[in-house]
This record gives sequence, structure tokens and C-alpha cells, in this order.
Amino acid sequence: MARRAVGAAAAALLLALSASACSGGGERYDRAAAAENEAGLAACRAAFGAANVDAVRGEFAEDGGRFRPSGPSPDRIRTKALAEARDWDRASDDFRRAFYGLCTLEGAWDDGPQEVSGSIRWSISTMDVTPPPGRLPRWGKVSEGVYLGSPVHRDRTLLMRCTVSGTGPEQAQWLPLEVSVRADGTSPELRDRLLASLARSTRALLGCREELTVPDDLTA
Repeated sequence: MARRAVGAAAAALLLALSASACSGGGERYDRAAAAENEAGLAACRAAFGAANVDAVRGEFAEDGGRFRPSGPSPDRIRTKALAEARDWDRASDDFRRAFYGLCTLEGAWDDGPQEVSGSIRWSISTMDVTPPPGRLPRWGKVSEGVYLGSPVHRDRTLLMRCTVSGTGPEQAQWLPLEVSVRADGTSPELRDRLLASLARSTRALLGCREELTVPDDLTA
């Protein structure tokens, strides 16, 4: 009888310890997820601006639905993008470019896609945007040194001069900066505000030397 009592007590203790371990694991997961969410939110606010991120949240999660921001450290993006520009050489250019994602905002996707993402790359286009005879222009001028690309699927892209430190005098002309936003589930007006804000924040992040105007109204 005593042995049965001891066995029952041991089993109860094991169950209690197991439950405590599971609870602790769940709490650690929740803390890690919360930290990741906060880091993503900070990255997206740096890219798009806090007001624009809140506007996307309002369109995606107006009924309290899912809203998940994610993005890398802006410092990490700056380091990689600047290194690529400084290593570029026009004479040996192979036209391979890296894409750098700065932010993704995801909604619930219950009634269709809800996702906004912002990315940059050094362009394979040059600042000579005049099309060949008989071809429609790909880029429309928004302001001096800033051009808006024709819509491609869900993407909108700006092409801009961006001279960065440690590069040669040809870089701004032959290796301009592209800034793109892909937007599903948002209004066109909000998409354009996101693109303009991303362009301005990226210029500040990379230290572009030109003082260009990127208006909120991107009508080209």
C-alpha cells in the first residue's frame, strides 16, 4: 500500500514537472515571438514611416485580424548595399544585382492576399531613360533625378540617382537606385505613399549625396 502511495506521488510529481516545463517552453516561445514582432515593427517603421505602417494595419486588421510585420536590421541592409555599390565596376559589370528586402507587412489573407513589401536594389537600368525610337517609355519623370516605372503586376518602382561614398563618378549615372513596393490589399494612394516614404528613408539610410525631392504624389 505504501509503495502504491509513493508511486502515485512520484507520478503526480512527474506530471507537475512536465506541465511546468511545457508552460515554460510556451512562455519562452511567446517572448521570442513578441521580440521578433517588435524588431520587425521597428524595421518597417524605419522603412515606411510609423504613420504609413499604422495605415496598413488599419486596412489589414480593421476588425482585429492578423497583422505581422517583419524585416531585417536597417544597418545590415546599409552595409551590404554600400559594399555592393563600392565593388561595382562599369567595365566588368555582369548586371547581376542583389535585392534587399526592408519590410514585409502581412494581413490575414482571409478574403484574398494582404501583403505589403518594400525592397531596394542597384538598378540594371541607367539614368538615360529615353526609350529607343518606336518604343514606349518605361520610366516617367516625377521630379529631377526621380523616375517612376510603368506598373508591373503588383509592383511600383522608383529609379533615382544616388551617389554613395566610396564610389566613382560614374556610379550615379550607371548604377542608380531602384526602390520598389509590392502591395496587395491596399489602396493605390496608400501604396504610393509607402513607395515615396521608402524612397526617402532609403536615401537617408545609404547617405545618397544628391538632394532630390520625392513627392508623395508620384503621378508621372
